[in-house]
Amino acid sequence: MTNKLFTDEHEKAVISILLKNPGLYYSIPVRAHMMSSMPNQLLFREIELLNERQLVADLNLVFLGCKWLRQQHLVY
Repeated sequence: MTNKLFTDEHEKAVISILLKNPGLYYSIPVRAHMMSSMPNQLLFREIELLNERQLVADLNLVFLGCKWLRQQHLVY
């Protein structure tokens, strides 16, 4: 068994908090590569990309971005 930095529940909580309060993204020391599961990495990476583009990471934009990545076969 490997040690995880965060549990799945913690990761979901961080993602949920960021979707409800997008401005907190810049004040947390968490990044996508720290997430233990691919779905959580994908969601967090989409939040990162939106913030880099100075867009508000709302739920619809995050899921549309994730859906596009899957359609392009960039992630599974």
